[in-house]
Amino acid sequence: MARSKMVKLINAKYEEMLADQNLLLNEYGARSDYSKPVSDSNPLEQDEKGAITIQRDKLSEFKTAHTALLNQKTEISGGTYVTHVSDVVEIIDNYAFDHELEGNDAEVYLELHEALTNETEGK
Repeated sequence: MARSKMVKLINAKYEEMLADQNLLLNEYGARSDYSKPVSDSNPLEQDEKGAITIQRDKLSEFKTAHTALLNQKTEISGGTYVTHVSDVVEIIDNYAFDHELEGNDAEVYLELHEALTNETEGK
């Protein structure tokens, strides 16, 4: 039960991060008509792997904003996990073991794992 609640809390924060990332992609992503918002009739361009193409003249600006987003600290509240950091590390490690993580999911996992590990080691 506690694990399910924690997973829900983490997923909620992850969804917030994805929404913020989508805002960045809508702002910096390449599309055919920049005078109109991103929509079905004015979609973001994608490369052959399906990744959003970033405007060349905005790439550096996007990278800076995206890095800042990924490096933002977040607070997960709503549970009794504040004093159970080692339990949270175990929960996310078990999740990572059971799921193949790649791309942003892998980055988020590594950042979270590192932050929690540093917390438990008092760094």
